[in-house]
Amino acid sequence: MPFIPPQKRTFKGFYPSFYRFIGSLCLVVALPAGLWAQNSQVDSLQQLLTKAGQDTNRVNILNDLLKLQATTLSEGQIDSLARESIALSRQLSYAKGQVVALLRQALSLILRGNYALAKKYYDRALAVAEKDPDLTLRLRCYNDLGAYHGELSEYPEAIRYFTRSVGLGEKLGNRQAVLFGYHSMANISMDLKLYEEALKYCLKGEEILEDHPDGLYILWENTARAYTELALETPQQSRRDSCVRRGLAYARKGLMAARAAGNDAFTASFYLTLGNYYASLEKNYAKALDRLRKGLHYARKAEYENIIASLMLATARVHKDKREFARALPIALEALKKYEQTGARAYIAQTERLLGEIYHGAGNAPQAYRYASKGAARQDTLQQEERTKQVASLQAQFAFDRKEFEIRQLQQANEMQRVKNAQQATVRNGLIAIAALLFLLSGVLYNRFRLKQRTNLALEAKQREINQRNGQLQTSLEEKDVLLKEVHHRVKNNLQLMSSLLSLQQQATQEPLIAEAIQESQSRVKSIALIHEKLYRSQTLSRIDFKEYAGELVASLVHSFRGQQPITYCIESEPVLLDVDTAVRLGLVINELVCNVLKHAFPGNQAGQIRIGLTQPQAHTYELQVSDTGVGLPEIPDIETAPSLGLRLVKAITRQLNGSLGIHNGLGTTFTLRFSELQPI
Repeated sequence: MPFIPPQKRTFKGFYPSFYRFIGSLCLVVALPAGLWAQNSQVDSLQQLLTKAGQDTNRVNILNDLLKLQATTLSEGQIDSLARESIALSRQLSYAKGQVVALLRQALSLILRGNYALAKKYYDRALAVAEKDPDLTLRLRCYNDLGAYHGELSEYPEAIRYFTRSVGLGEKLGNRQAVLFGYHSMANISMDLKLYEEALKYCLKGEEILEDHPDGLYILWENTARAYTELALETPQQSRRDSCVRRGLAYARKGLMAARAAGNDAFTASFYLTLGNYYASLEKNYAKALDRLRKGLHYARKAEYENIIASLMLATARVHKDKREFARALPIALEALKKYEQTGARAYIAQTERLLGEIYHGAGNAPQAYRYASKGAARQDTLQQEERTKQVASLQAQFAFDRKEFEIRQLQQANEMQRVKNAQQATVRNGLIAIAALLFLLSGVLYNRFRLKQRTNLALEAKQREINQRNGQLQTSLEEKDVLLKEVHHRVKNNLQLMSSLLSLQQQATQEPLIAEAIQESQSRVKSIALIHEKLYRSQTLSRIDFKEYAGELVASLVHSFRGQQPITYCIESEPVLLDVDTAVRLGLVINELVCNVLKHAFPGNQAGQIRIGLTQPQAHTYELQVSDTGVGLPEIPDIETAPSLGLRLVKAITRQLNGSLGIHNGLGTTFTLRFSELQPI
């Protein structure tokens, strides 16, 4: 809030202490004392103004001139400067310059007593500040509006704006704003005699600003006065003593802080509080007069007329209580004169009542009656005005609360409507989204159905083609199977024909050796023919069941060579299916070895047994054993140099099978052939 020079304060109807402390607070935040009285400042600023262009610097100079309005400028000059500053700030979109100019113009109107027009300027300033991101502008408006409503005794509105100021000050870290807000709210509570409430504001402000104690003496002055007033109205002695003790402590430490800060106005105020304490509570008039005299010294240094008048009034009251009416009278008259100059009607009424008491004590009944009557009438008028203001304030507060209630109801209705609209929009959007999703899903499903349908048709066509080809392949395979069986059948028939021819040749020859050789060849042909017969009769045309084949082959050989001789045989084999090439070769090996056994192992129609075994010790590797229980070999022959055709044939087949042949001679003879199955080409 701009500083208000003491000698120019002419506010009507509000206690001077309110703006007295606003001015003191401005001194704390480093506004130089006596600025309003220095005409050289005006001259310097006016020279700068003539050189300034149409920019923000010119706005700042205009606003600095408006700051000096109290003593150096006429009302016309103030209005002209304010109009130019406001118009140029608006043109430049300079919110700070516009807000400052509006606030200082409003102050000028208050000084003239035009509160209604001042309120319009305050409202304009707040409207500009609330649109600007600079929160300090809003803070200044809250402070000034709080002071404005306090001057008009519109205390609820004043408290509302000061509360906003404190909250915003805390947010911005502006300790001066916090200090000023709590100080102002405490002053309002003191003027309403709500001392407990005043203490709450003071202690809350002290708690917030405890880390920054500079300037806290401003709140301590409120605190000391509140405790003093509470002590005067408290009947309980213990509580009274507590309030006195605390109030005195705050007054003393506040006095020391104010003197250290060089703040003469607050130093005088603390002396006033101490003087009232000693006079009212301790009845120590000597100490009271000493503190009041010191307070007058500092108040005159500060040129603070309201506090000078308050100190003089308190001094006159002390002299009256001491019955020193002659000393009290001139001091009281001087205080009355100063209060009349400032227009502080409440203090004028107090002073007039005190003068009535002084004249009464001095024995001047007419003057006593005159001043007592004037004081009582003025007090009644003030009380009536105060009641009227309170009623108006209550009505305004009721209207404000009702309006806020209606606004809240409207806001709630709007919010409910907004929520309802939002819900409807959400439902509508949800339904649209669901419909779109269903449409999209149906499109996807239809597309997949069509794709699947096309795929199925393509697959059906493919399947028909595959089935057709499979039928052709099956037909071809069956034809090949028939042809292959026919081949095997014809090969078997040809081989049997060869066997029959060999048998006829054997019967026709007279040479035993030749007959024996023909018989061996016949057995070899039969072993091969047997394979083709098996292939012709089996379901598979590429593999032979070894155990079945070996059994039939050995049975045929035993029957051919020994007839009804007691030679038995045993086939011990795992379930093995051999390919045709391997089976043919193994058949020839078995044929040669079994023939050899039948011819040489059992002489003289000796009985015996032949054992054929086939095992698979590891994958793709087989082991064939042909053993007998006959007389054995006289000696183990060398396979590589064996003279007989049969052994040479066995050796050749062993090489073809990539195998090895072993001979063991013991209780009979055992031939062991280890081989691998031939891989088809």
